[in-house]
Amino acid sequence: MWRIPRVVLEDLDDQKSINYVLNQLPDPVSFEEKIKELYANKDQISFDILKLKDGRTVEGYSQPQLVNDRYVGRVWSFRDITKQLADEDNIRKSEETRSLIMKAAMDAIICIDLSGNIIFWNQQAEEIFGWKSDEVMNKQFADFIIPDHYQKSHHEGMAHFKKTGEGAILNKLTELSAIRRNGDEFPIELTVTEIMQDNEQFFCAFIRDITQRKKAEIALQKSNERFNLAAKATSDIIWDWNLITGKVIRSEENMVKLLGYAKQVTQDPRFNWMDLIHADDIARINEKFDKCLNDPTIFYMDDEYRFQKASGEYAYLYDKGYIIRDGNGKATRMIGSTQDITRIKENELQLKKRADELAISNLELEQFAFITSHDLQEPLRMITGFLTQLDRKYNHLLDDKARKYIFYAVDGARRMRQIILDLLEYSRVGRGDDKMEDIDLNELMHEIQILLQKKIIQKNAEVHIADLPVIKSYRGPLRQVFQNLISNALKYNRENVNSNISIAVNEVNNEWQFSITDNGIGIEEEYFEKIFVLFQRLHDKTEYSGTGVGLPVTKKIVESLGGKIWVASKPDEGSTFYFTIPQKSF
Repeated sequence: MWRIPRVVLEDLDDQKSINYVLNQLPDPVSFEEKIKELYANKDQISFDILKLKDGRTVEGYSQPQLVNDRYVGRVWSFRDITKQLADEDNIRKSEETRSLIMKAAMDAIICIDLSGNIIFWNQQAEEIFGWKSDEVMNKQFADFIIPDHYQKSHHEGMAHFKKTGEGAILNKLTELSAIRRNGDEFPIELTVTEIMQDNEQFFCAFIRDITQRKKAEIALQKSNERFNLAAKATSDIIWDWNLITGKVIRSEENMVKLLGYAKQVTQDPRFNWMDLIHADDIARINEKFDKCLNDPTIFYMDDEYRFQKASGEYAYLYDKGYIIRDGNGKATRMIGSTQDITRIKENELQLKKRADELAISNLELEQFAFITSHDLQEPLRMITGFLTQLDRKYNHLLDDKARKYIFYAVDGARRMRQIILDLLEYSRVGRGDDKMEDIDLNELMHEIQILLQKKIIQKNAEVHIADLPVIKSYRGPLRQVFQNLISNALKYNRENVNSNISIAVNEVNNEWQFSITDNGIGIEEEYFEKIFVLFQRLHDKTEYSGTGVGLPVTKKIVESLGGKIWVASKPDEGSTFYFTIPQKSF
């Protein structure tokens, strides 16, 4: 504490003490006016808090000074209160911070005195239990959140603490149940702490609602039960790999069944799954593992490899796993299954061997068909040529029966040659050199109309073509399909009825479904399948030409493109041939 000397009223010219104070103030003018007013008033007592230039805060006190009841001036005293204010501010801030923390805590915080009355109830307690703070303050804690079956234990525990200073649940994490305002009982996690503050003793309970955790635990328990049942029900090895600790849990029964390794072997620290993968596969598997585990965008991984069984033999295994990652994308766990595909792989190898053999056989057959057709056509040409020459040179010597025989022989030879050519065409379906391309079917229809223009004019036919799409396919085979079906529609027309042909398309289940509809002679339902069989004809060759190869060739092309073909028809009403081409099969 420091003092300014007494100042006498009569000695107004001596302003030493006043000036001393004024010199310490950042803004002395307003305080100087107040001093002058105080000296003029012999009754007023002044109390001021002043902030000095150097940052200190002082408390000033001024009162009139009387001598023999005569007012002679004022006495001033000042006290530095800077530290006191700072301490008070720190205490206030600390209390505010503590209060904010307790109010904002995720746990319910409830404080009670030794009588069991509530003296603090934070916002989370309001959220969890449904009671507002002003509804429960200074009321019995047990009346609001303790279930009936815990009431006796609570009261006994309070009485025991008052008597001994000991509590069974003090400073221990305990799981109990509590009651909400609506009467629902739910699980909680509780910690009770004894606190002594300003000679006042009370308890603080930190309470967490663990309803969701309990549900998760029950769900996990059920999941584990399902996992064990699934592991027993399947022939696969189910596994769970902790990528942090490196520990792997595998279904024991199937480890024994599939690979012959018992539990005591797989749990031995020296057992390493990777060591048993075939030397030719291990590098690829390790590379794929590293890539999948280190790429945060990958969640699934699968591969197949050879694995050494307990017997020393190798089995083909197929592994598939789901990768679990943390918030940063780091792989922490992997769950999956291992399947023994040895029999499947052996079958695949057998099928591949058979496919290779068939490919060689088909090539040989194709070469045989080509050579045979070439060798057969030559004598047929010779027969046709000589018979034609015989008819030309000796026609005048032949009777009608002889000429008829020559005609039948030449006609037979020509039909035989056509059959050979058709067989060649059928055998070559699917072996063309066409490349896949975008095909505007409207342009393709225009090309076909030009090719069939003579027939269209002869039949006085009308061809109606809908707006067709651009598709990705093979031009040659697709042209042959449309050309064959349109040619048939022109060929099998009704007598004295102008041909009317419509070509349309629809999108059905990711496929283009085309239809070629005519108003021709139609087909009996019993022959719907027969017409697609090689060399099966429904009419005599004298009525309609052909060898019975056109529709089988068309069917083979459509199926080679990934589609299917069928017919809907009624006799004397016409036919509709349908065929499909997958939109995304190429």
